[in-house]
Amino acid sequence: MNNFFVKLLLLIFISTLSTISFSQQRSCGVWHPDQAQRISPEQQQLYVQKRHAFQQRSNSLYRNSGACSTPIRLPVAIHFQEINNPDTVCLRALAEDQVNILNRDLQGTNADTTLWQADASSFPNIFQGNTCIALVLANQNHPNGYGLKDGDIAVTINKTSGDYVPAWSGYVNIVVRNIVDLGYAPLGGIGNGDAINVDDNAFGTFSCGQVIPQAPYHLGRTLVHELGHYLFLNHIWANEFDSSGCNFDDGIADTPTAEGPHYGCPSLSASCSSNDLHMNYMDYVNDACMYMFTEGQAQVMEQWVSTNLQALTANVNTVYGSATCATCTPQGCTDVDQDGYCAEVDCDDSDNSIPAASGTACNDNNPNTYNDVIQLDGCTCLGITNTCLQEGGDSDADGICDNQDCRPFDACYPKPVGTACDDGFSQTVQDQVQADGCTCLGIGKVQAKLYLEGFYDAQSQTMQTTLNNQNLLPLVQPYQQAPWNYTGSEQVSAIPINAVDWVLVIARDSNEVIISQAAGFVNAQGQLMGIDGSIGIDLLGGYGNHISIHHRNHLAVVSANTYVEVLDFTQTSSSVKGIEQLKNIAGFYCLYAGDYDASGIVNNQDYNKWVLKKSLLNQYLSVDGDGNGVINNLDYNLWIGNGAKIGHQEIHY
Repeated sequence: MNNFFVKLLLLIFISTLSTISFSQQRSCGVWHPDQAQRISPEQQQLYVQKRHAFQQRSNSLYRNSGACSTPIRLPVAIHFQEINNPDTVCLRALAEDQVNILNRDLQGTNADTTLWQADASSFPNIFQGNTCIALVLANQNHPNGYGLKDGDIAVTINKTSGDYVPAWSGYVNIVVRNIVDLGYAPLGGIGNGDAINVDDNAFGTFSCGQVIPQAPYHLGRTLVHELGHYLFLNHIWANEFDSSGCNFDDGIADTPTAEGPHYGCPSLSASCSSNDLHMNYMDYVNDACMYMFTEGQAQVMEQWVSTNLQALTANVNTVYGSATCATCTPQGCTDVDQDGYCAEVDCDDSDNSIPAASGTACNDNNPNTYNDVIQLDGCTCLGITNTCLQEGGDSDADGICDNQDCRPFDACYPKPVGTACDDGFSQTVQDQVQADGCTCLGIGKVQAKLYLEGFYDAQSQTMQTTLNNQNLLPLVQPYQQAPWNYTGSEQVSAIPINAVDWVLVIARDSNEVIISQAAGFVNAQGQLMGIDGSIGIDLLGGYGNHISIHHRNHLAVVSANTYVEVLDFTQTSSSVKGIEQLKNIAGFYCLYAGDYDASGIVNNQDYNKWVLKKSLLNQYLSVDGDGNGVINNLDYNLWIGNGAKIGHQEIHY
């Protein structure tokens, strides 16, 4: 992937020249704040500072993937402008509807995520991203002069003008009005009154007077797209006049390169070297045909919030609280789901779609039921019990236990994720059923021996520990960044004695699909070490699967055999998959040096990285091929000696 931040400095303000016609194609006026003419030099400098802070901290802000129990909340204010004869009640309901859409799409709970599940097989190693971000409509301590009182949601009508509302600093501001584009937003908002702008024909899912969402932009996804820009996501094809070709990219590792935007509802195609991710929210397709962010995009959005929107996350406790209704009995009872229904104890304080009409589809959170619906009381959600599931055999929930289920002859499966099981390996612990309800994996120490060519001394048959001796090794694992984008939290208070460098270890199935990852060290003797200095690295699902070893500047390798005992990559080239994937040095085999961008190919891109850093001293850099803390011709020699060397095809980044 191209360097994200270098490209950002080259972006210019983009303005679409044609007027929207809803029978025509989507357009978006994303603008680069530190170069736009619409803001003052002081504001431009503030944006530059925010971007610099983001770049400096982005490598340390990844969270572990998985469920989010306590999302980061951002307060929202929505400003309708130039509305004739406004229906206040309808516009407030429309605002709530649109915010609910944003949260479902951000958190990956949108109903049409099932469409991605059908597409996923065409995009190996790309996974749907689920952010830990929640938007809430502010409902108290509003700015003066807008006619809002405590308990009212932050929706203004004809009280603001333009796309900058400084009185509402500390909020994610959304302006709804008649504009040329479907929407536009700053590429990286900072919450100082800057606003996301959406056309009044592309907001929400139902009509309120002149605010009329028109097909095919009638499902609220225009604002999802623009919010992505506000949280620092570019278009997936980059943004050089909205069509950049295959040499440009958005800088996120898991979004494939695309030649340009897609429109309508396209079929699967490949404009560059891989299938285009046209169903991504950051493309230009119709609302019904965009339904996912990637994990990498989710991480960037979370990073931007953590780095540059602290004022908003701090402000939320001041401007948002549980709504109350003065007309309730007793006085001041809480409308916890903010749906306008107020009772002393609301039906469901975690689901703002309840209470609802009886017969409305719902989820009773019981995996053994189906056809869940709201009962006559408007609150209780119940489903029909599936007796086959109770017996543990109907994994596809069709009511029949047959050979379509994961283990039809084993009444123990499927099981809820996290259920204790036995993966068949006595060397593993904490064996648990995985998310598919069937696979059982445990954690075990993976032991392997390998030599890194650049660090290897053939005479002593050991590797040098110069980076460790000079205190240059980082205390936090260095694989958070592209191309690895590993989100593990491994860190140490002190580097283990005899450690050479950090390595990334990955368990892969027979089709090279990643099962799990872990970071640790390799020592001078070539042995893998855990962060506690013990031999071996704890890895979920390592036993019975293939193991790949990744280093910052050497070609990665993947074991030819599945892991059941110590892997030795130093004795023969046949220990790894592929042809000539290990280099023979005086009778022992080493990983090839010189892959300075870790792409899996030693080429001019690696040289380009080296030449920018040559002559630097005492730094921990990927272009330090021999690991001595000095960037010089010795590192160049390692690169040129392995020029055009191609790593195992299936694990390229």
